[in-house]
Amino acid sequence: MKKLSIILLILAFISTVSFAQDKKMGVSVQGALVLPMGDFGDVADMGFGGTGTFLYNLNKNLSITGTVGYISFSGKDDIGFDDYSFSMIPILAGVRYYFAPDNFKPYVSGQLGIYSTSVSYTMPAYTIGGVTFGGGEVDASDSEFGFAFGGGFLMPLGTNMNLDVNAAYNIVSDADFLGINVGVNFGL
Repeated sequence: MKKLSIILLILAFISTVSFAQDKKMGVSVQGALVLPMGDFGDVADMGFGGTGTFLYNLNKNLSITGTVGYISFSGKDDIGFDDYSFSMIPILAGVRYYFAPDNFKPYVSGQLGIYSTSVSYTMPAYTIGGVTFGGGEVDASDSEFGFAFGGGFLMPLGTNMNLDVNAAYNIVSDADFLGINVGVNFGL
C-alpha cells in the first residue's frame, strides 16, 4: 500500500510538471481575516483562518475555482458567551472573471457550496434552592449550503507568483460573514 501511494504521488507530480508548460492551472494559498455580519456578528468576534484555492484557466479572462478553508471564531465576552467557539470549513466551487488579461489583474468572483459548521459551548451551572441546573459542554455540527461573491486582484511578485488579495461576502444560513484574504498565487 505504501509503494502504491508513493507511485501515485510521483505520477501526480509528473502530471503537474507537464501542465506547467501552458499555465492552465494555479493554486492560491491565503490567510483570512473574517468579520461576522448580522445576527452572527452579535454573538461572534472576528475570526481567523486560511483558504486554498485551485484555479483552472479557461482563457485569459475566466477561471474555474475550487476552494477549501478553515475559519475559527470565538464568542463575544460582553454578552456572556466567553466559553463559546465556532468553526467553519467552506468547500466551494465557482468562477473568477479577470478584467485585465495582463500584469495587474482585478477580478470579480462567485462561488457556491457547502459550509460545514461546528459549535462548542460550555454551559454554566446554576444552583437554585440547593438544586443545580445546567453545566457541561454542548457540541453541535451541521452542514449548510451557501454562496459567496466578491472581488480582488492579482499583482505579479515574480515570473510564476502573484500577490492575491480579495474580499468576499459569504451568505450561510444564520452565519453571514465578510472574508478578507491575502496570500500568494502560483501558476502550475
